[in-house]
Amino acid sequence: MLRIIDPRSNSVTGEVLAHEGVKGGRAIWLGEKEWIFSAGFGRQSERKIAIWDPKNLSKPLTEQTVDNAAGVIMPIYDNSSSIVFTAGRGDCSIRYYEIVNDSTIIYFLSSYSSTTPQQGVAAMPKVGVDVLNNEIMRLYKATPTTIEPVSFRVPRRSDSFQSDLFPDVPGTTPALTAKDWLSNKNSKPVLQSLAPSGDVQRQAAAPEREFTPVVKEPKVLSQAALEAQNRELTSRVSFLEAELVKKDAMIKQLKE
Repeated sequence: MLRIIDPRSNSVTGEVLAHEGVKGGRAIWLGEKEWIFSAGFGRQSERKIAIWDPKNLSKPLTEQTVDNAAGVIMPIYDNSSSIVFTAGRGDCSIRYYEIVNDSTIIYFLSSYSSTTPQQGVAAMPKVGVDVLNNEIMRLYKATPTTIEPVSFRVPRRSDSFQSDLFPDVPGTTPALTAKDWLSNKNSKPVLQSLAPSGDVQRQAAAPEREFTPVVKEPKVLSQAALEAQNRELTSRVSFLEAELVKKDAMIKQLKE
């Protein structure tokens, strides 16, 4: 179930069966777009994502099937770029989508892949990203043994601050006091600029070194050497096959 709760009145103002699967789901608020992004499972346990208008929960604005994996999708939204990053628990990849105000709404952009599965994902607050290297998002991926930073950057060569990539974002100054909030007052977040102070330029990337492959000439063996090598490998294979038979017998005995 997807529920909208008014924390001031402690009441549910809207609810809908967002995804029909029995497994858990997630939902996030899409900032200035004023929509809700949900991720869950369908009847056949396929993973799905959807966009909802909180003013009309009768049906989703759009819905897409992702895949048939089993991990719960953990979404993270970047309001500045209108990009949703989705990381499935147990997956080795992180997909990201752009949210656009048109009939399609959700557009798949690309995915980041690695060899280690993630157990959880969190995001660096926008005020902490590296704007001088056009980093629009930095995720921290929790694996069974480490926490790995994953940086998403826009490939631009300009050394100047990219104001179109980094509009003002909510800073650390609160917009309301607790008393004002409890008095039903509302206020938009206090924004701050991400532009670096002073004359700071992006650090130039180290020049790429030319890759020169090392090609080794194959060693030519005589007929006698090839026959000797073949006998040695045949003997080695026979030995390994015998060892496997022994291990299978031991496993069978242990099971009995």
